Amino acid sequence: MAVVNSLQQQGMLQRTTHVRTALRAVIHELLVNHLRDGGDMNSFLEMLARDYDTAWWSSSMVNQMMCAVMRVKNPQARDQLFQFCRQNGIRIEPYTFLLFVSTCNKGNIIQALRYLHQTMDDPMRDLNVAGWTRLFLHAWHGGYFNISRVIWRYACMRGHAHRIAERVYGSLLYEAGPETTFHKAIAARLILGIDLGMPRPTKADVSYDLAGLPTEFSDDPMRYICTKVDANDRDNQLNVSEAILARDQKVARVYAPRVPFLTMLDAATFVDLEWKEMSREAPLTLEWMRDNIVSVELVARGAKFKNRQKPRQQRPWRRR
Repeated sequence: MAVVNSLQQQGMLQRTTHVRTALRAVIHELLVNHLRDGGDMNSFLEMLARDYDTAWWSSSMVNQMMCAVMRVKNPQARDQLFQFCRQNGIRIEPYTFLLFVSTCNKGNIIQALRYLHQTMDDPMRDLNVAGWTRLFLHAWHGGYFNISRVIWRYACMRGHAHRIAERVYGSLLYEAGPETTFHKAIAARLILGIDLGMPRPTKADVSYDLAGLPTEFSDDPMRYICTKVDANDRDNQLNVSEAILARDQKVARVYAPRVPFLTMLDAATFVDLEWKEMSREAPLTLEWMRDNIVSVELVARGAKFKNRQKPRQQRPWRRR
């Protein structure tokens, strides 16, 4: 602060915009030093409020401070900054939200969702690819299958799932049957299959052809990849699995969610926490979870939407 004050007293920062720019240029290092010297975020914010006009607060300044918090790895400062922004109506931009979520412990999707709920009124609109990916990975690593399913399907509808697909494909490389309980094997089989299986949620102009799918599984293609097959049929099963993965990302674009994203996340969180409690008594099987997983209701987008929608430059997922 002393540097900015000194320049201001010497008349080198005559205009308010100059003072604000100078403060923004040094605030990162100032906060890093303050926290390393044993100070906390609240005392730093009080200093700013005392010495400078609080009207200067901006989303970019919050982002600078959040970067400083990440640099010194101070969770308490993170929470104090977040609370300050909430209390004073300072908007947290999507890129700053991503920083907040990045500081959550691996797999702590519950904390990440708290930030989401308190930061974004419309995550479907505001989240970018990195945001969707970070949320999904927290749910995935934490074994929150219902939340993973919801994030995957809504991300597909937004055209933001291509990075997530790489992690999902890794799960498909494990064999799985109805009695499987190994998390890495069952995860993908619980989230895939947009509009596949019975009952189909809506009627849309979507092809259901999946090359290599045995006819006995035509009514429920997901059941095929949840069945253990002979070694000779394993390659075909992997090909069908990969086709379903790619298909989800393609056909989701003709659908819209019936239930808002945040509401659906609340429902998925409730179910996942219940499953966590149940799994302490006995492992949950793939078959049981498939029968009890949350349903993501979809509606077909109208023709007017399809006509006015701009093509999204989405990278198609391909096996590396």
